[in-house]
Amino acid sequence: MEQSAEQAEDFLQTVVETGAVYGLSKLEQTGWAYCPSNQEETDVLLFFSTEAAAKALQTKEWADYHLIRLDLDLYMNGWLPNMINDEMYCGLNWGPELVGLELDPEDVLADLEG
Repeated sequence: MEQSAEQAEDFLQTVVETGAVYGLSKLEQTGWAYCPSNQEETDVLLFFSTEAAAKALQTKEWADYHLIRLDLDLYMNGWLPNMINDEMYCGLNWGPELVGLELDPEDVLADLEG
């Protein structure tokens, strides 16, 4: 669990510094890489603080997905509020083994605004 907390903290620090969030998407803005939640009957959308971290998951079921860069402003004002409404979770900087904290987007937004 400690490594998962470090992954999330690293994500938050890096995206604030760079102003960018990365992910993998089947198409331009649809078909985002996700996995089922272990906590609730919902999904966890995966986000990364670097291109390299996102590309590390560009294998197996996501091999044909495209790297997408989001401006931090769009992530905070568009993606996270929509995820709150859709009751989804954020997976921040998960590795290829898909292990990490399932974070409430409301908490992620508060941390980024903090």
